[in-house]
Amino acid sequence: MQRLPQIRFTVRPWLILVGLLGLAVSGYLLLHRFAHRSAMRAETSYSSEQERPYADSESQLRKEIEAFQRAEDLGQAGSEMTDQLFERLQSSAIAANSREVERWRREPESLERRAIALKWAKAAADEAGYMRELHRRWRRDYERDTPPHHITADEVKPFAMPEGWTSDDLKY
Repeated sequence: MQRLPQIRFTVRPWLILVGLLGLAVSGYLLLHRFAHRSAMRAETSYSSEQERPYADSESQLRKEIEAFQRAEDLGQAGSEMTDQLFERLQSSAIAANSREVERWRREPESLERRAIALKWAKAAADEAGYMRELHRRWRRDYERDTPPHHITADEVKPFAMPEGWTSDDLKY
């Protein structure tokens, strides 16, 4: 019986191959870790950058609401204050996309127009506070080097839409 040709087995090529595979896997893991840390730093930065404008918007809206209510109680709330409040509402996602806000923004000054502006300003301030808190919690999660957890309504109470609001009120 004829023997098949044998390939001579040597240990050195196998050791070289296993060593190269080990280097390749280690390099991949190091790159993956670097990419993960870079992504976490970017998300932390983004959440920090978003938290500040929402906090500023909330405090500014609350100050304007308070000044508007004081002026209204003294009978000094004029069309300039109402116009300024409607202008400020354009920076809020919910108010800027509301048909009610759009319609009343162009109307002449009246008590009802003031009430609509105040109602939506309160909703916009609540929205900004909600978004500020979400970004604060996400930033904290990223700073701990963990992915953000699902934030429930028990942790951060969602803002309420204004009374009488329906989805038909959206512009789009």
